[in-house]
Amino acid sequence: MELNEPKLALVKRAPAVALADIIDTLQAAGNFTHLCVALKSTGLVATYREPGPFTFFAPTDAAFTALPIEILEALLGDKTQLREVLGDHVLRGRLRSADLSHGSVRTLRGNLVRLGASDEGLTFGTANVISKNVMASNGVIHAVDALLVARVPVSRENEPESPWAGKRQMAPLSQR
Repeated sequence: MELNEPKLALVKRAPAVALADIIDTLQAAGNFTHLCVALKSTGLVATYREPGPFTFFAPTDAAFTALPIEILEALLGDKTQLREVLGDHVLRGRLRSADLSHGSVRTLRGNLVRLGASDEGLTFGTANVISKNVMASNGVIHAVDALLVARVPVSRENEPESPWAGKRQMAPLSQR
């Protein structure tokens, strides 16, 4: 009688698909074309190709087009301001939605942004997270429906100056 030795079955696994970096993932998605142009114009493409990891709250094309035209033009005309605005959409680390909770988070620029987490979904500042946990080789992307724009100076060259501009005086405390 022969002893039957167990045979190992070799199972071929499909090769692991390498994840693209944040920039390539945004470009492939198709609804971040304005963001990709903004990243390129500010010289941030190389930054988000680095190993990171980063958590990017990425404004969609609809988020850019929802901005009032004067704010959008002011942003696009001031690369430094645009770079700062984009930097406030990125956190250090690979934070999936399950890792995020209600509170404040510090952006790459060092500013605090309010994060809301509830059964209804996530918010990042004034933006709603509309798609979450898109994995990239150097981080994770959460798509948002608004651009976080705090105080973007708007050019008022064609607007007449108010007769009150620069003339406001505070009354002494005793007269208030």
